[in-house]
Amino acid sequence: MMRSMRAKGNKTLVYILIGLLIVGLAGFGIGGLGGGTIRTVATVGDAPVSVNTYATALNQRLQQIARQVGRSVSVAEAESLGVFRDVLQEALADAAIDNEAGRMGISVGDRTVRDELMAIPAFQGIDGNFDQTAYEFAVERSGLTPSEFEEQLRQGTSRILVRGAIAGGLQTSGALIDAILDYEFQRRDFEWVKLGIADLNPRIEEPTDAELSMHHADNPDAYMSPLTRTLAYAWLTPDMLMGEASVGEDELRDAYDAQAERFNQPERRDVERIVFGTAAEAAEARTRIDSGETSFDDLVRERGLQPADITLGMVAMPELEPEAGNAVFSLDEPGLAGPAGSALGPALFRVNAIRRAATMVFEDAREDLHAELARERAVNLVSERVSGIDDLLAAGASVEDVVSETDMEGGILVLAEDESPVEGVAAYAEVRAAAWSLSVDDFPEILDLDDGGIYILRLDSVRDPEPLSLTTVKDQVARDWKRETALGRLADIAESLRPRFAAGGEFTGPASDFGFDVELTTETDTVRNDFRPGVPTGLVRAVFDLALGEVAVVENDDGVSLARLTEIKGPGSDVSDIRAQLLEFSDRSRGLDLLALFTTAVEESEGVSLNQAAINSVNTQLVIGSDG
Repeated sequence: MMRSMRAKGNKTLVYILIGLLIVGLAGFGIGGLGGGTIRTVATVGDAPVSVNTYATALNQRLQQIARQVGRSVSVAEAESLGVFRDVLQEALADAAIDNEAGRMGISVGDRTVRDELMAIPAFQGIDGNFDQTAYEFAVERSGLTPSEFEEQLRQGTSRILVRGAIAGGLQTSGALIDAILDYEFQRRDFEWVKLGIADLNPRIEEPTDAELSMHHADNPDAYMSPLTRTLAYAWLTPDMLMGEASVGEDELRDAYDAQAERFNQPERRDVERIVFGTAAEAAEARTRIDSGETSFDDLVRERGLQPADITLGMVAMPELEPEAGNAVFSLDEPGLAGPAGSALGPALFRVNAIRRAATMVFEDAREDLHAELARERAVNLVSERVSGIDDLLAAGASVEDVVSETDMEGGILVLAEDESPVEGVAAYAEVRAAAWSLSVDDFPEILDLDDGGIYILRLDSVRDPEPLSLTTVKDQVARDWKRETALGRLADIAESLRPRFAAGGEFTGPASDFGFDVELTTETDTVRNDFRPGVPTGLVRAVFDLALGEVAVVENDDGVSLARLTEIKGPGSDVSDIRAQLLEFSDRSRGLDLLALFTTAVEESEGVSLNQAAINSVNTQLVIGSDG
């Protein structure tokens, strides 16, 4: 089975995983996280998730995000992005696989572990042979003993075997994909004409009072007042307290010095990397590219790699290994660099873009820093007032009392169901959502605004929709009557023209028999979800419901259109690549879904135990550590 696994490229995957483990643990001082008495952050059945395993995965995710945004992320940012949750869920899924591998007795022998260990490029010397000293040094920096590392290698290899058994071998039916492609990319040719309200001759006369009254009475739901809520509110934002938020010159200087990385951005380059097993393979690949025999993208496809496998993102020189960094940053413009050594082995690098170094002196940064610090201080001032305001509410103070006794500002808010105010407290989406969820019995409480402010709401009354008198909406009723009458007249004309259109009659130029000129337009190779400029909404959709030669009549706000289907064609030849991508995507998606269902079932049946204190400790140490 191991031979089969190697034949399918999983050996490379093992090398990549182990290389990431070494880099992740060695480069950022994570080893100390697992050095205490607490060794695990969670268990699934009998399988543990070690502190080092979780820390490594979390650190790699944080570093990836930092490269993308050009700075470290805070605890709050990582939490809002779901980083902690996602990494923990992935670690639990791995533990579920380990648990099942152990339960079923699936493992690999010492010889297999030895062979895999000897073949990892990161542990090889310049002669290409296994270097015991390099191995021990790398493992020691990772905070593991050789036996612990080798056990992780054994588990990782066994995990790949179990995953392959669960998710491998799924094959989507080609007939299903063909049916999808036929539905989405089948093409239609059709001809159409539009009868517009603006072209109608004679024009629609103004309605009489009797016609207005009848239209108003026949359409009561169209002329109702909106549902309305009246609320008392109080709010306090950082902007209201900016006058109290003084910032000293020394504080500005300290803030500038503390954010040296922000104001002194090193040069960064958008880099992709292909790793090879040996230096000779990397050199041969570079020769093939230079000679025009192949390209970087062709090599990616040949090796079955995905964009995520090769993308390093925007990196600064210190983030790369010395040899790789020198090669990548020696280029004066985007292009190919290498071969050069990397943590995973000899590699070729492609530089797609260069972001030059940028420095901002204190004098240029001062205004922005002052605004930021003043706002932070104002947010803190708002927070300092929350306790006192909360005490007032608890003592029975009304919203009006709070406004009179604190810095909060207040008033009356009237919200209509069909309105979205853009000014004042109601401009906040969270305020509008809270206003529509309140009941008259709810006790006023302090709620948070997204900008660091606070607000209080009290629902005073609800006014249900009521019929509006004809006098109130007379102009709207007149417009609606004229439009409806015009569309009705156009629909009658369209129906009278349907037989002539279906028979292929002439439609270009004057057509005195129905009052105005029309122009025939031809559309070719239209697919189901096409947007064609000038084609009325819904016309393409209607065409795909027609049989050959049939005519559709479609009404829009400004007229009525007729369309005649003239030809039905199959998908074009350009969908072959899409077909292959859909097959691959479907197979992969079904495999991932099946694997997710399996790991979830194991977690539910075997039980999950979390050490939340250890998890929180790792989260905090890593995020704060990355800031430092």
